[in-house]
Amino acid sequence: AQPVFSHPPPGYGPAMMGQPPYVAPPPSAQPVFSHPPPGYGPAVMQHPPSQPVYPGVPPPPQVQPAFQMQQSHIAVVSSQPVHAPVHYVQVKPPNHIILSVITMIFFCWVFGLIALLFAIQVDSAWNSGDRQRAQQRSGAARGWSMAGIVFGVVAYIIIVVGTILRVALVT
Repeated sequence: AQPVFSHPPPGYGPAMMGQPPYVAPPPSAQPVFSHPPPGYGPAVMQHPPSQPVYPGVPPPPQVQPAFQMQQSHIAVVSSQPVHAPVHYVQVKPPNHIILSVITMIFFCWVFGLIALLFAIQVDSAWNSGDRQRAQQRSGAARGWSMAGIVFGVVAYIIIVVGTILRVALVT
């Protein structure tokens, strides 16, 4: 039993951007299937040898199979994929200048100043084309900033604990 369409599905009609109305294909244009190839069960069917022809629709392009089945049922690839060249785009490393200034102001000015000097060198190394040096300077700026933040936090903790202990001993 073939489905019969009396109207187009929702969203497919003459109001759909000026397209012609939906016309169901005639029952004689239904594809015909042949027997499955040897070694395959009845549930697997082949494509029809010729596609149905609908009025006003161009025929589909002919496609060459990517493999051929031999008598032993082993797939043999008859075409190889084409490899496209790969281009790597390098992204400018971050200079961490804001992190180094925050480290210099709030945590440890010595570590922050060293980090700031490395951060300034990132942009000049990148602009001169020395990508490796720019990466190294970026890592150094981040490392010195993190070391300054850790040193500053530890110093703040020592100062706060020392002050609390001194006040507790006095009273």
